[in-house]
Amino acid sequence: MLTFYVPKPEEMWFKQKMLADEATMSYNRAWGGTIPFPEDKWSGWYGRWIAAPEGKRFYRYLKDENGQFVGEAAYHWDEDVPGFMADVLIYAPFRGKGHGSAAIELLCEAARENGLDTLYDSIAADNPSVGLFLKHGFTEVSRTEESVLVKKALKHRGMDFVIKKMETEAEIKGKAYVNWQSWQEAYKGLIDQSFLDRLTPEECEKIARRWPDNIFIAKDGEKVIGFSAYGNYRGDDLADTGEIIAIYVLKEYYGTGAGRALMDAALSMLDQPKVALWVLKGNGRAVRFYEKCGFRPDGAEKTQTIGSPVTEIRMVLVRQPDMGRN
Repeated sequence: MLTFYVPKPEEMWFKQKMLADEATMSYNRAWGGTIPFPEDKWSGWYGRWIAAPEGKRFYRYLKDENGQFVGEAAYHWDEDVPGFMADVLIYAPFRGKGHGSAAIELLCEAARENGLDTLYDSIAADNPSVGLFLKHGFTEVSRTEESVLVKKALKHRGMDFVIKKMETEAEIKGKAYVNWQSWQEAYKGLIDQSFLDRLTPEECEKIARRWPDNIFIAKDGEKVIGFSAYGNYRGDDLADTGEIIAIYVLKEYYGTGAGRALMDAALSMLDQPKVALWVLKGNGRAVRFYEKCGFRPDGAEKTQTIGSPVTEIRMVLVRQPDMGRN
C-alpha cells in the first residue's frame, strides 16, 4: 500500500539520491539526465515547495507498506501551459511494483481535494509512462518529437449524481459494465491477468440478472457509474452481522463522493450492530476508503482462487447504537 508522506528538511537526502541516480533519471536523458541537488540548496527548495507552497505547489514523498521511501509525487503551477503540471518519479529499485499507478491516483485525489480542476504533465515522447498516464484517465493534448502534453479533468465532490435501487434494463446493463470495467481498473496487478482477460461484460451481465436484489447504483445522468451490494453476512463465524458484498465505482469518478454515497446507502439498509466486508490484501486504495468509512481489519483472512490463489482480509465496522437502519 502506497501512502503520501510530508518529508522533513533533513530527509531531502532521498530526493538528492533519486536525482543523482542515472537509472531513475533515464527519462530525463534528453535534458541532461541526472540533476544536482546539493545540501546547501535544500532549505530554499523546502521553503518554496513544502513550508510555504502558496497554493502553487504540492510535494510528497511516497512510502510503501514497509515504510521505505520509493519515490515522489508533486504538481506546480506553470504559466506557459497555463495549468498545474504533475510530476511522478519512482526510484529505480522500486519500479515494476505498480507504484507509478498508485502514485498517479494519489496525486489526482490530492489535487481534486485541493480544488484543482485539471492536471497536466509534459512527458518525453519516448517515455513509456505516457501510456501509464493515459490508462489513468489523462488524454493527449499535443505531441512533438520531444514531448507529449497530457491532461486530466478532475471530477469533484458534489457533482450531480443520483443513488437509487437498480430497476431498469438499462441499469442492469450499466451495472454489469461497471462490474467488468472496475475489475480491469482496480485489480490489474492484484489478481491473475489471464482471469481478467477472460472476464467479459456478458458474464457480468449474467451476474447482474442472477442477483438483482439489494443493489444500489450511482448514476451521472443516464450513465451508471458505480454500485454497491449488501446483505446478511455470508459466513458462519460472525453472528448478527451485515455485509457489504461489493462496491465499485468507475475510476474516472474516484474522489467524487459516489463511493461514499453508495456505502452510506447500503449501510442504511442493514440493521446489524456490525458490518463486515472482504478486500484483497494489497489493495491499498480500497483499504484506505474502507478505513475512512469506519471499517477496521479484524485479523481474519481467507484464500480463494481467482485464476490463481489470492488472499483477502476482513474488515469490520462496529456501529454505535444510532448507526443502524433508520
